[in-house]
Amino acid sequence: MEGAGTGEVQRSRSRFRYGGKFCSAINCKNVRSKTECKDISFHMFPKGVEQKQETHLKEEERFWIRGYYKDFRQDGINRKNGGIITLVNTNTLAAVETCRSRPDGETVDQDTECLGIGLILPFNNLHVNNIYSPPDKDFQFEPQVKQDNFIVVGDFNSHPPSWGDSKGEMVEDWAIDNQLVLLNRAEDPLTFTSMTWRTSSTPDIAFVTDDIQGRLERSVESQLGGSDHKPSIITIKDVTVESDNRKEPSWNFKKANWELFKQTAEMNTAQLKLSGNMQKDAKAFKQAIIDAAKVSIPRGYRNNYKPYWTPALKKLHKDLGLLKDKLIQ
Repeated sequence: MEGAGTGEVQRSRSRFRYGGKFCSAINCKNVRSKTECKDISFHMFPKGVEQKQETHLKEEERFWIRGYYKDFRQDGINRKNGGIITLVNTNTLAAVETCRSRPDGETVDQDTECLGIGLILPFNNLHVNNIYSPPDKDFQFEPQVKQDNFIVVGDFNSHPPSWGDSKGEMVEDWAIDNQLVLLNRAEDPLTFTSMTWRTSSTPDIAFVTDDIQGRLERSVESQLGGSDHKPSIITIKDVTVESDNRKEPSWNFKKANWELFKQTAEMNTAQLKLSGNMQKDAKAFKQAIIDAAKVSIPRGYRNNYKPYWTPALKKLHKDLGLLKDKLIQ
């Protein structure tokens, strides 16, 4: 950790380029367990989010990946393949905007699973929605579509209306009514492979509002693990941002001297002179604890965490994708 022990906030004003891979989305269908769903995580993006559908998660199961400060999830009701989950990187502020629930907090069963997350980014705020529509259900999108900075990514389980697909017509009508733009391109690789029927299609779709379509582009990566879907990647094109950078040091609890902390905290609190004002006394007590922490727990900064990914694993991952492609030819 750079600067450990200093405990100072670093500030500087600068212009920087913000861009790169921002969002990954993958359906975990055909994976056998929560562990495998976790293992097919794509490479972590420093600025982004990771979305999964058909997670195989049960309500009582915890799902956590190092480097993501919080997971937003919506477990499926009476669905063996679980629900949907959106993981947000530690460097991005986020909050739930929409989910499948009633005002009283009770989860309800709807045909289309949707989880909307609001993200605060340096150049703008984005509204990112994770979607899963089961193949045997009609498409429904209950949340109100925002007029700008709006993204919907997920598995719609629909096909182009030209194929005579009624669900595809529903999705197309919904997109037109809400003035959404399709990010998928005709030349993009197909995202889903049925090993049973030896066919491929693209049920994984991304829609955005017109104001941000020029800043975003979609790509398809090689297959991961046991999933029969390929991950879709949303990339933010470079944007110049001027910002007053402010880095808060983080506590390194693994290197803490807890005995020193205990002694210092006891000494600091024993010296407090209470005024009788609850707010002032609480503030003084809090400061006494923080002062004890500063002398006993190192603080500093670290670069963005990146998961373990070696050249050997990269080659194995590529070989797996090529083998799956050969099986359907």
